[in-house]
Amino acid sequence: MEYSLFVDKTREFVGKNNGDIDTGVKEAVDWCIANNILREFLQKERSEIIMLSIFEYNAEEERRKLLAEVDENSAQLIEKGKEMERANTEREKQRADAAEARIRELEAKLAEMSK
Repeated sequence: MEYSLFVDKTREFVGKNNGDIDTGVKEAVDWCIANNILREFLQKERSEIIMLSIFEYNAEEERRKLLAEVDENSAQLIEKGKEMERANTEREKQRADAAEARIRELEAKLAEMSK
């Protein structure tokens, strides 16, 4: 519960500091100590907690960026696949139309020969 509050405060302070992770994490630690959230632990391990929190926050941000990039690439691939399918469908329609026209030609010739 207290750790969740620390994480929430870290996100809040990073946001308030325009994405400045270092400042946001330090402010979250200070806020938690001042509000008796993980106080003893944060006071004792302050520098390591700040370093690890910054590392974790950066790793989380990288994961989000990678996922967004994968989502964007997936959307582009899906759209490219749809374009290719539309082109294939159009080619198949043209082939079918040409085959039908040829069948009508041959039927007409056959009818002509049968007279």
